[in-house]
Amino acid sequence: MYKDGEPFLNKRLADMIAYARQAKHIEYIDTTTNGTFLSPERVGPVLEAGLDKINISVDGMTEETYAQFTGVKFDFKKFVGNVKWLYDNKGACEVVVKIPGELITADQRQGILRYVRRSLRPHLCRELRAVLAELRHRGTHRRQDQQGASTSRTSATPTPAPTSSTAIR
Repeated sequence: MYKDGEPFLNKRLADMIAYARQAKHIEYIDTTTNGTFLSPERVGPVLEAGLDKINISVDGMTEETYAQFTGVKFDFKKFVGNVKWLYDNKGACEVVVKIPGELITADQRQGILRYVRRSLRPHLCRELRAVLAELRHRGTHRRQDQQGASTSRTSATPTPAPTSSTAIR
């Protein structure tokens, strides 16, 4: 949802997304930001408007790296807090954070992995359990429907239980 520049500079971004969503001609709405203007006040209305995906390009893992790479002073601690808020309030919106590999040290990579294992893994496990529960629920109802249908048939041949495979990405 942009052409050039930082989309969150546009104070009507949420209105534009809501309009596109209501028009029913747009199936998927995403945007890319450098994260400078990520804040609950700016992102909240955009999420409510129906954004499907937000890509965040980060030019460093610390204030120093960011400033060295971009030449801009950046409140990295505030940025991290805003990204955490986004994850906690994203609803169905997909969030992608991209950091150039050459800007991440080996220690920072290990820190990221520890954070993912500690913080995101329980969330992903909850989502996976919910998906599996829904699949089991659907399978139970499908078998019950088929059993009901097979008892009303005149044929004595039982209907085989459905088989399915699901890939979870």
